[in-house]
Amino acid sequence: VCSSDLFFILGSPLIVLIVLNLVGRTDLDPVLRLLASGVCFLGCLPLVIHVARGNTSLPFMPFYAILFAGYFGLPVFLDDKFTLPMINVTISDPIVVDAEAVILLGFAMLLVGFYMPGRWFLGSIPRMRRGLDEASGMQMGWTLAISGLMYTQFRNYVPVRFQAFGAILQQFSSLGLALLFYYYLKGRLRGVQVYALLALIPGMAIIDLSNGGIGPIMQHFLPLMGTYWLVRGKVLWKTTLIVVLFMIPVSGVKGKFRAVAWDPQNNLGVAERSTLFFDLIVNGFQNEDGFYYHCFQATMQRMNEISTMVAVQTTTPTVVPYWQGATYVDLYWSLIPRFLYPDKPGKILGQDFGHRYGLLDKFDKTTSYNLPQLVEFYANFGIWGVAIGMLLLGVAQRVLYHILTAPDADASIPLLATIILAHCCNIESDLSAVYGGLFLNIIAIIAILAVLRARRVHMPLDIFRFRW
Repeated sequence: VCSSDLFFILGSPLIVLIVLNLVGRTDLDPVLRLLASGVCFLGCLPLVIHVARGNTSLPFMPFYAILFAGYFGLPVFLDDKFTLPMINVTISDPIVVDAEAVILLGFAMLLVGFYMPGRWFLGSIPRMRRGLDEASGMQMGWTLAISGLMYTQFRNYVPVRFQAFGAILQQFSSLGLALLFYYYLKGRLRGVQVYALLALIPGMAIIDLSNGGIGPIMQHFLPLMGTYWLVRGKVLWKTTLIVVLFMIPVSGVKGKFRAVAWDPQNNLGVAERSTLFFDLIVNGFQNEDGFYYHCFQATMQRMNEISTMVAVQTTTPTVVPYWQGATYVDLYWSLIPRFLYPDKPGKILGQDFGHRYGLLDKFDKTTSYNLPQLVEFYANFGIWGVAIGMLLLGVAQRVLYHILTAPDADASIPLLATIILAHCCNIESDLSAVYGGLFLNIIAIIAILAVLRARRVHMPLDIFRFRW
């Protein structure tokens, strides 16, 4: 890191606080301003720690902390009006103060849980080191990337009991892209392979976008950022900024897009859906005054998970009783693949949560309302649930980070870490949705690596003889 970048990074907490307090609402409650500033300060702190220590491994917690501050701190300054998105009820600043205090506590406990474990704790935990050689890595990269691309085209025809395999395969396509991007940065790809990769990356982004969601795009983009960091030791600042600026109008017209694209009568393909998105954005810029600003506010409202915390905290347990751990039942079922248990209960927490707290219309049977992990801890056990739950979550993230980021591991292992850790950055979803399938995913990845490493299989002839 050059001296100017180093100065900027080390001073980022102070710079962020000054800028946000200058551009934020002038009538902001002073206590709320202080608490939100604390959340944003903690959001920058892991980046300072990572750079100050000269750490060259994946900057998981620095990115996670910035994202956390984006969901739970930034909207205080940039969201013009706090509302509950589905029911459009305005929330006053004094009510938000209590929620922001709980958020600040939970964030601090998460960082303590992540940075507290030392060698005395982590030293006995095994780390993944054996990966793939270059030839197997390239083969695996193309296979996974193309397989994931094919699955997105035919997933509607996959039986329900096998869709879990498809979901894993779709995540593996990110690993395939990361592997290919790694060999591209290392100069190992040649000729047609380079052009194929440069076409494959935006092609998968277009397919993800045509499905009406931003999340899948980020799940592909984050591993590429991590791969670039591993090879070059730099962050794709310019590319990231362009992607963020582009995602704002996409988020702004997403509702109009889904109303048309998700209508079964229209039956639009990838090309038609992509064109629809483009037309909506162009039409907005040409015909709507302040289009980009309105899209920015729509994005802030979409990111603002503080309002969800307010809805839960103000009604629990006076109106709605604590869940007492009931939302974590899906963690158990997620360990059992559906092909082994076809009648496994479906995941309906998004519906249950929205209706339990009046965030969804009682006749709405399709919308899934996100339940962030921090809010889920409070809904189950109150403030003690937030403190202890976020502490344990930080420890779990540190253990996972430790396993996947051995400094002497083969090159494919850190690339694998970019996929797993990028999935953990899904802050706005419940615990079982983010971490429930993680165990099966890791087992599947280990199995694939073992198969690809097995160049030859030696079997004794006696195995084919029958013994009476």
